[in-house]
Amino acid sequence: PRAGPSVPVPTRPDPTHTDAWPRLREAYVESGRSVAGLKAYARARALHDEQETWYIDFLIADAQRRLGRYELTIKLLEGILEDRPTQVGVRVHLAETMLLQAQHLLSRSYSFRSVVMMHRAIHQAAQCIEHDARLRSAWKVVGDAWLSVILL
Repeated sequence: PRAGPSVPVPTRPDPTHTDAWPRLREAYVESGRSVAGLKAYARARALHDEQETWYIDFLIADAQRRLGRYELTIKLLEGILEDRPTQVGVRVHLAETMLLQAQHLLSRSYSFRSVVMMHRAIHQAAQCIEHDARLRSAWKVVGDAWLSVILL
């Protein structure tokens, strides 16, 4: 049996429950239904107060990244960092997304644009490393970006 029809169950008891909608999004995204997940996030964002929307925006950016929409993801993450520059996890996610975008551009023979994006990814990762030198994911971005530049 398909899991699709049973996915909306978390929101049935109380459609205004703010934590149910992000959970519903996770269920949709994990089952391969990212577009439905984005709709659940839009509902979650409408229910949360302004102080919590940055996290919903982060989850929306993650869903967009899973769909391969790297430019939109980058814009969303940069928007979060404008208001919350100390969110290191968001910055690491941004660096990783920039690296994915650089690899995508390289696969389409946009070498110069790819190198510019790799530089931006390294810069973001370096800011994370300055905050905490033990962030392996940030070091991985730096290493992967440099390896890609070397192999050009």
